[in-house]
Amino acid sequence: MREVVVVDAVRTPVGKGHPEKGIFKDVRADDLGVVCVRALLARRRFDPATIEDLIFGCANQQGEQGFNIARMIGLLAGLPIEVAGTTVDRQCGSSLQAVNFAAYSIATGNADVVIAGGVEHMGHIPMGKGADPNRKLFDRFPPAMMFMGQTAEILAERKGISREDSDRFALRSNQRSVAAHEEGRFKDEMVPVALPGGGTADRDQGPRADTTLEKLAALAPSFK
Repeated sequence: MREVVVVDAVRTPVGKGHPEKGIFKDVRADDLGVVCVRALLARRRFDPATIEDLIFGCANQQGEQGFNIARMIGLLAGLPIEVAGTTVDRQCGSSLQAVNFAAYSIATGNADVVIAGGVEHMGHIPMGKGADPNRKLFDRFPPAMMFMGQTAEILAERKGISREDSDRFALRSNQRSVAAHEEGRFKDEMVPVALPGGGTADRDQGPRADTTLEKLAALAPSFK
């Protein structure tokens, strides 16, 4: 088995999934992927013809995320038409699976250079949109198995994780993210995105410097 090396990694800012308040409300999912692929090519300056595959994870493959979005991203990004593209779905682990598949290809000698990533535009294609699971599933499994949020609720009950514990963890995570932005620690990985209405998205939209434990405690639960 050959050794596999991650040469570089980039991402766009993370935007909210709100159809009106999300920073990418007027930006397509495939265009976000194109931004990252082009940034990698510009930073590494290697021959695109050496790329043998483009693998993207995407959980809800319909609409602008359908029709093999990885292939669409490759063509839109200007990769040679000979560069293949495939899209994989392992729900919340889709992008990680894309990276794993890329590593497997290289390790086994089936490829030398692969770009792997993922995209999910929940402002345009919300979680569960168009889902029609076979009702026979629910004879064996609860409907909660369909969503990670409900799975988290079940785990919290089983492991005795309180709402306050969760809020404290969320607050610490938020504070660390805000600090990382202020310290420029995301500078090397984050690619700014030009917005159609003018301006540029160059910062994650979610983290808030004014978040407090009291404000988190006042939020209504999203699931149970």
